[in-house]
Amino acid sequence: LVNVVDDLGAAKLGATVAVVEQKLSSGSSIYRLSPGEQPEYVDGRVQRVSGAGSDTTTPQMLEVKLSSGKTVPVQDDSRRFKAGDEIQVYPTLGPSNEFLFYANDYVRRGGLLWLVIAFVAVAALVGRGKGLRAVIGMAISLAVILALIVPAIVAGWNPVLVAILGSSLILASSVYFVHGFNWTSHSSLVATVAAAILTLGLAYLFSSLTSLTGLGAEEGTFILQLSQAAGVTVNLRGLLIAGILIGALGALVDSTVAQAAVVRELSNLNPNLDWRQLYKSGMGVGFDHIGSLVNTLVLA
Repeated sequence: LVNVVDDLGAAKLGATVAVVEQKLSSGSSIYRLSPGEQPEYVDGRVQRVSGAGSDTTTPQMLEVKLSSGKTVPVQDDSRRFKAGDEIQVYPTLGPSNEFLFYANDYVRRGGLLWLVIAFVAVAALVGRGKGLRAVIGMAISLAVILALIVPAIVAGWNPVLVAILGSSLILASSVYFVHGFNWTSHSSLVATVAAAILTLGLAYLFSSLTSLTGLGAEEGTFILQLSQAAGVTVNLRGLLIAGILIGALGALVDSTVAQAAVVRELSNLNPNLDWRQLYKSGMGVGFDHIGSLVNTLVLA
């Protein structure tokens, strides 16, 4: 096709693109690139604001220069953006296949990047090697979730089974990578796995007793509708239970590692303590752990 309108300025020479036809009132047609072949959101900088009168019920219009270099009119329903702001723009096709642009939100990558740098720096300065390993362990955990757990669930595997296998991998890699291959790590891992199994059993029991369906959030409804349209069965309750299990892992690891470290330090300070005395002293600290852990889980 000749003279295809690229509203986003994103087409590249030699690229294969999807094109939609737009009928004009004159009866002729023009062709535009389909937004389905473009990013869901595109970045841009506000050049100018217009239509921002005293009537707060009407949207203001923005002139936004997209990252591709193309300048487009953008509707800002929230009326919160001003010239110079870096924003996300949502492109969509209107009823006549014309392109419409809406302001979505601020671009926050710069500020978030500085936050990540500060977080890693503090972890390295305060925790030294263990702090850096903890950051890397966190990255490994996220990689397992995004690269293994989510794709396996999308591929149709049982969500609970995937969560168990993924959680075991997260626990083993994070605990041993951060704390080393020693008795503290061994005992922490065993305790965390036992607590995770108990959490799983309680989640199954009470999801059944309270008739949880996984439809409490609109995302669950979307998943159900899309799966039904595709003729696919999705275990929404299994997804919910998997989320509960993975969500509890952080608090469980935090508690078990700290508890094991306390017992280890008590033993190092006084090697003459037998296991009964270590258990009694460790449980004394454990009562405080329980108090803080309850708050952590409830607030989470």
